[in-house]
Amino acid sequence: SLYALGGREGVESVPRLNTVEVYSRHTNQWTQIKPMKNGRSDAGAATLGGNIYVVGGYSGQTGLRSVERYSPSKNRWKEVRDMSAARAGVAAAVLGGRLYVVGGWDGDIDNPTRLATGEVYCPHDNRWSSLPDMITPRSNFGLLVLAGRLTAVGGYDGQQTTQLVEALDLSLGIWVPLASLPAPCSGLACVSLPFSSFRETREEEEDISSSLGDLSISSYSLDRDSLYSDTIPEEDEEEEEEGEREEQGV
Repeated sequence: SLYALGGREGVESVPRLNTVEVYSRHTNQWTQIKPMKNGRSDAGAATLGGNIYVVGGYSGQTGLRSVERYSPSKNRWKEVRDMSAARAGVAAAVLGGRLYVVGGWDGDIDNPTRLATGEVYCPHDNRWSSLPDMITPRSNFGLLVLAGRLTAVGGYDGQQTTQLVEALDLSLGIWVPLASLPAPCSGLACVSLPFSSFRETREEEEDISSSLGDLSISSYSLDRDSLYSDTIPEEDEEEEEEGEREEQGV
């Protein structure tokens, strides 16, 4: 399924949306599900342990430190521990059963600061730990896992759009520069495609194309990669029920 989380209705819309919609490819329809607890745009999101995490973002007035976790099986949002810093225009990715959040800006409209800092979240002890700083502070950039390394691509450094690319080498504890983009780019999205998956789907495409004659097939159907090996402990049911009663004013 495809989830659309928060955002804004227009350029000047305040506050930001907390709505969540999910797309089903089986019915080709969007369905609105339980909203987030906080409205936010410019947030980061990633999946970990069968749950969806939404981090940071912008409320329409300030940057956000808050983090929410959604359980699709329970249609329930739960706030987890805040990040150490407010981050709007932030990027998030999952590696080794941990949630990595990097960069962004502090949400201060009058004196905005782009961030080089990052932090990593462990779902088992609900704790954030700091990461080495990026070489270049940036917001609104692409972040992906490539060859086992977090890779930051492009973005805005507070003065200009950048074409710089860097990767976090966890074994050395430093970010290392990679080849730059051909041109500066901000507000981009990035994905990685394993070569084996590309080769297999390319072969499938060629087989289908051969069987259909001149009809060109340009779409790919990829198996979802498993980006984590750890599972998240079930939330405490008693705590959840108590939270629901508080929400309902009971």
